[in-house]
Amino acid sequence: SVFLPSPKLLNQMRFRPWNGVFLSDEYLESVEQAYQITDDILQVYASRGVRVLCETALRSGKDFGNFQRLMSKGYEPYIISESGDGKRSQISQ
Repeated sequence: SVFLPSPKLLNQMRFRPWNGVFLSDEYLESVEQAYQITDDILQVYASRGVRVLCETALRSGKDFGNFQRLMSKGYEPYIISESGDGKRSQISQ
């Protein structure tokens, strides 16, 4: 699974990282650097036939645009939509 890099995510991971999650200083350097590293990871996944689960909420047009930017090279993400009441529905597989 992947998360879309954002200033909020990088700041959280710099100062209060999730238990058991390590992101390199190179990844945390900037959103653009994080995108490049994430893209590199996605290339490895694609070469091995791994389907990607994007775990970032896409709440705005900007979020969706960033998601499309990252997925623009033909990766096939697994997308699950979650409504405000917590119900999930599969969009693609």
